Amino acid sequence: MIPVVTEPDLPAEGLTAVLTWVRAGGHLLTVAGAAAHDRYHKTSTQLQEASGIQEAPRQRLMVNNAARLIPVANATGDLGNFTAFGPPRHLKLGTGLSTVTVQPGSGAVVTARFSNGMAAIAHNPTVGKGGVTHFGFMPCIHFNQIDPFKPQPHFDNITNFTDSSEKYVLRFLKDAGVVPRVRLSLSRSELVAAPGAPLQVETPLIISNDGAVLTLLNWREGPVTEMQVSVVLDFDVERVTAVRAMTTASTELQFSSMPGVGGQYTVKFTVTLLEHSDFIKLLRKKEAGREELEV
Repeated sequence: MIPVVTEPDLPAEGLTAVLTWVRAGGHLLTVAGAAAHDRYHKTSTQLQEASGIQEAPRQRLMVNNAARLIPVANATGDLGNFTAFGPPRHLKLGTGLSTVTVQPGSGAVVTARFSNGMAAIAHNPTVGKGGVTHFGFMPCIHFNQIDPFKPQPHFDNITNFTDSSEKYVLRFLKDAGVVPRVRLSLSRSELVAAPGAPLQVETPLIISNDGAVLTLLNWREGPVTEMQVSVVLDFDVERVTAVRAMTTASTELQFSSMPGVGGQYTVKFTVTLLEHSDFIKLLRKKEAGREELEV
């Protein structure tokens, strides 16, 4: 479990539990205004004192539609540039950015700054045995003037639907020891046909007692061909079938299943054509005596 705190009002006992977990070796990600108050909206400095990352009080912003957000600041850090989004000036709500500083001697450092020199992202890897990463804005937001239900002239979800801050979020997850269960790779012919093109396929995974369902969502402008898929599961698999979106017909897929450490299995298969979205069903292999035990 990796906690991400975004709410401005957090009960004191809940925050105490989270910080106890961090000091024991956990990793926490927070955003602008997070945990600035307790459940009664009284100012709380518990998180700032523990992390050494200070945030000046600011007005809470209520935005009724994310599509109204616009670029309000540019920033850069050790992983590259990104853009922070916030309310338009005519709404008179402020920018949505926080004034962030780090406490000297706390172990906290600034890893990215806005163009005016103010801290955009701060990180303290020395909160007990764990760490806290704080974003002085709302990361990974970019919906302005984008309608996903209408064709875009040059559709590219990495450009159209993100603010380029996702690489900093991904680093946080890597530092926290998060290993993705799903990995994708393209065939050599696909790489030759479109060298350098990002593989923009979303892979939500749902696990149940009967197995798992992996949804493959293609955000590219065209179809993806010959894509290798690797899924790590806590059980062995008996069958793998693919169901094309908006259809009922299913296709059996050839697959391999290799046991790993901790009772996990790595299931690999190939999707020859992904146009828009497919659903991959991974049926759990029946264990000997399992049904009798369940009865």
